[in-house]
Formats: sequence, structure tokens, C-alpha cells
Amino acid sequence: MKLELKTATGEKRVDVLNKIAFTFGYSKFDSARYYGEIAYSEATQLNYLDGKVKSYVNIGYSYFDEGRIDTAMILMKRSISESVENNNPEGEMDGYLALGIVYDSKSYLDSAAWAYKKNIAMGKSLNKIQKSTSAIGNLGNVYRQQGLFEMAISQYLEAAEINLELGKAGKQANFLANVGSVYLEDHNFEKAEEYSAKAYELVKDTDYTRTKWYARTGQCLALGNLDRYDEALAGFNEILKEAQALGDPYQEPTTYHNLGDLFNDNGEHEKALGSALAALEGFEAVDSKYGILKSHTLLCTIYGKVGKVDQAFSHCEVASEMAQEYNHEGSLKEIYKYQAEAFELVGNYKEAYAARLLYEEVKDEQLGETQDRHIAALTTKFDTKEKEMKIQVQEEQLAAQQKLIDQQRIIQVLILLVLLAVVTMAVIVWRNAKKQKVVNRQLNEQKETIEKTSKERETLLKEIHHRVKNNLQVISSLLSMQSRQMDEGEAKSAVREGQSRIKSMSLIHQKLYSQDELSRINMKDYISELSQYLFKSYNTGESIKEVLETEEIQLDVDTAVPLGLIINELIANALKYAFDDKKDGQLKVQFAEDGNAYKLMVSDNGKGLPPKWEQRKNMGMRLVQILVDQLEGELQIDNSKGTSFMITFEKHAA
Repeated sequence: MKLELKTATGEKRVDVLNKIAFTFGYSKFDSARYYGEIAYSEATQLNYLDGKVKSYVNIGYSYFDEGRIDTAMILMKRSISESVENNNPEGEMDGYLALGIVYDSKSYLDSAAWAYKKNIAMGKSLNKIQKSTSAIGNLGNVYRQQGLFEMAISQYLEAAEINLELGKAGKQANFLANVGSVYLEDHNFEKAEEYSAKAYELVKDTDYTRTKWYARTGQCLALGNLDRYDEALAGFNEILKEAQALGDPYQEPTTYHNLGDLFNDNGEHEKALGSALAALEGFEAVDSKYGILKSHTLLCTIYGKVGKVDQAFSHCEVASEMAQEYNHEGSLKEIYKYQAEAFELVGNYKEAYAARLLYEEVKDEQLGETQDRHIAALTTKFDTKEKEMKIQVQEEQLAAQQKLIDQQRIIQVLILLVLLAVVTMAVIVWRNAKKQKVVNRQLNEQKETIEKTSKERETLLKEIHHRVKNNLQVISSLLSMQSRQMDEGEAKSAVREGQSRIKSMSLIHQKLYSQDELSRINMKDYISELSQYLFKSYNTGESIKEVLETEEIQLDVDTAVPLGLIINELIANALKYAFDDKKDGQLKVQFAEDGNAYKLMVSDNGKGLPPKWEQRKNMGMRLVQILVDQLEGELQIDNSKGTSFMITFEKHAA
């Protein structure tokens, strides 16, 4: 570009100077500002408005990349004001985009969203929406930080659609990969894999190396969470091979870290250890603080799982210090969890309990911050919509007034009497409008009061469910600690059964405070999570197959709690007694609507109930019968092929 600068003149020379300033902005800040200031001076002499604005933005970006955010913000605002003064709408769009990026970096999310929306609105009004693709995507990033995942996905898909129309496959793939990343964060792993795969398909045969890595990595992370281990492993190995061939200093250790995570989750701890150590070495070579932190965290849990507690503590301590220094609360939460597990391995339950309390404290703080951001974002959205509606009403009123004036002028020409009648009617209309305005104001005030009260009640109810869940979790933890100090026998078994019953109730309250609907539970999700917890608790391995056939049914809390306890008792009873050493066991849970009733069936292909079992019902079976009666339901037991429990209860009970 410097060779091009020697021959360029006029506006072309200003454009080249701005390109050089932009290029240097990432590393050589003084050089970026030097060329940006020359561009500004020459653009001013030529009265080249677009060149002046771009020079402001480029100088601002140099300060931004250097970490001098406040100075960058002043320059971005100056570029906007100068664009407005000189009627340069495209320069104004560039200024709003740059200002939004600066606000975003300062975590002024509402201000960032406002700047991006200004850019997008101008792009639409100028019929240059393609110039707003970055703002559309960045607005998605803001919504994502605020926890508004659906709105973030909508922005990313809009940006991808625009780039599809422009034929820019690389940028389209990047936004689709963002969609996959949001679904991954939201634990919707099927959708995450789908969109990451779409993104990768667009660029797998192109030179978009970073986008390929981003999309393929997202796909492999989703595959790992979907228990498609072989596919995830093959994908990560492809990424690692490409990273090594390209000599990418960040991609290679990141992929080693992902492999370590995958191996660790699959129980291949030696392989996990090798990959994690390779990742740590790579991140230390490029001095990536976040990568080093994540590697120490991973090594902490790997060493803990293989019983090397001293090494686990060592890596946990380093990770904890780094997380506190760099304020990475998400990592700190994981570290406290792994520390608690390591202390439990060596029998230091006091320290384990203390670490577990720290884990819960950080977790609660993060949940509170997420909810605060979500509420603030929704409030901003509501306020913006309300302002738009007011503007629309005002415009309609102005249009109506202008029409009335035109009609009055025509009437004045035709006849004075008609004019008098119109004036009289106008006075009547005005009086009615004034009265209506008072009524509307009163209605709005009542509406605001109702909405405020509703939000306060909703927040209080969520807090109640949250605290109930935490209290149940504390009780469960105390039972768990107590059971470890007990010999195997009926007492220890009873304590474990108590834990699983508490878990079934705790899970309901956890569902309620983590969703928008506070009065009803999605039983499909609830049964799936409860079943997974019980299978894991009884350590069935692969000898017993879990089959869930449940419909999307919403139940209220009064019905979900006893039904959850019933399911807990029947699954736990089957896992304990039905199979002995059977290798091909199957436990099936079915829950569906049947006309005006619900039907729950828990069945197994085990050895069946013992002879005369009716005469010696244990506590679990008595509890099931009590809970069925509470639901006003009917219990049927079939002991012909394994054991089958069919419970039917009317919908009015739910």
C-alpha cells in the first residue's frame, strides 16, 4: 500500500492513507494515528467528507485497540456529529457502528444496542442494508450477552441471509456458526450441531481458515455433548492436523484443550492428561492468560479423577488465583466445584463443604447478574416499543389534523354555514379528545401499576423457588456427607433413597426458577433429567438400557411433585432389585395423555416381583400408593413379563 501511496493523488490518496491507518490500528498505534491524521488533513483540504469521517474512525480504532477507550469514544462521536453537519449519511453509519463497538467493549450494552440500531435503521432507509451486516451481527452479540438468545439468533440469521444474497459465503458461514454457538451455550446441542455443520459446509473447501475452525469446532463440541464420541474425536483431529500444518499458535492449543475435555468426559484420563498438558504448553508459549487459566482448570479435574490429589490441588490453586485476578467468575465456579470433589476424595469433608458453598455462592451471583441483564434488556425493549408507538400515534394525529385543515379550506370556499358547522363539530371533538386523553392517562397509570406489581411478584416467586431448591440441595449434600461415613446396610440405603426423593423435589423448583413459566413444569424434560440422575446414582453402566417415551405435557406444581416422587420410587426400585446381574436389562418410562386423563407406565424386563410381595410392601411401595391416592388415581401392576406399573389419573387433578 505504501507503493500505491506514492502514485495516488486527491481523494484516492486519502483512501490509501485511511487503509494504511486501519491496517496499523491492530498493533502499531502511533503509526495508525500518524497516517490517520495525514488522511484527515488532506481530506479537509479537498473537502472530501467521507475521507474525513473514515480518518476519525480509524484514529478512534487505534486508541480502542490500545485500550484507551474513552478517547476512542470521543473520536467516534465526533465522526458522527461531523457527518450530520455535512449531510454524509454513510459516514454517520460508520460512526454509529464504531461507537457501538466501543460501548460494547465497556459493557454499556444498552448504549451499544442503540448505536447498532441507528446504523441498521439508516441502512434500511438508505436502501443500503448490506452496509449494516456488521451492526446486525454485533447487535446479536449484545442480545447474547444479555441472555436474550432467541433475539440474538434472529439477528445472526438476518445477517447470514444478507451475506447469502451478496454471495459472501465466508461471512454467511461466520454468522451461522454464531447461531450454532448460541445454541451450544443454551444446551440445545441438536440445533448447535445443525447450524455449525451448515456453516462448515459453506467454507470447508475455501481459504476461510478461521471461520472453518470456528464452525468445525462448534460442530465437534455439539457432537461431544450428544455422545457422538467418534465423530467428535475425528473432527477435532482434523482441526488439529490443519492447525499444525498452518502453524496457528492459538488454534493448536485450543484444539488440544477441546480434545482433553472430550477424553476426560469419556473416561480416557491418560489421553486427556496428555492433551491438557499440550494445551497448557501452547497457551504459555503465546502468553494467552485465558487459555492458561482454562488449561489449569482442566488439569485440576483430570488429576482429581485419577486420584492424584496433590497435583489436582496444585492446578486448582493456580487456576483460582488467575480467575480472581482476571475476574473470570465462570471459571472460578468450575474450580470451586473441582476443589470440593478433590477434598471429598481425601476425606476432608469440612474443606469440601466450604468449597461447595463457594461454588454455590458464585453460581447464585452469576444467575442474579444474568437475570438482572435480562430484565434490563426487556425493559429497554419495552420502552423503545412504547416510544415507537407514541411516535406513530403522533404522526397519525398530525396527518388527521392536516386532512381536517384541507377540508375546512374547501368548505370555506363553498359556504360559510358549513364552515360554522365544522368548527362547532371540531370543538366537540376536541372536548371529547381531551376527556379521552384523561381517561387514557388514567388507564396507562393503572396498567403501569399492574405491570410493576406483576413483575415484583414474579421476581419474588422465582426467589422463593430458588431458595427452596438451595435448601433442598444443602439437605441432600448433608445426607451425602453422612452416608459416606456409614457402613453398607439398610440405614445407608435409606439415606440414599432419601437423597433421590429430595432430588426429585429439588429438580422441580430448579426448573421453576430457571424458566419464564413459574406455575407449570415440562414433564418431558423433568422425567429425562430425573431418570439420568437415578441411572448415574445407581451406576448402571451400559447393562441397563433407558427408554423414555414421554410427551410434551405441562403440569402444575401440586401434581408434578407427587408424580415426580412416584417416578423416583419406581425407577429406583427397578434399578435396585429388578435386574441382578442381567446384561440386557431395559427400563422404560412412558407418560402421555389419554383422552381426559394422563397415563404413566414404568416397566422393566427384570425378574419381576417376589412371591407374596403384596403382604410385605416396603416403604417405597406404600409411598407410591399414598401418592397415587393423592392424585385421585388408579394403580395397576402387571408381574407377568418383568414388572409393569400403570398409573392413571384424571386431568382435573392436574
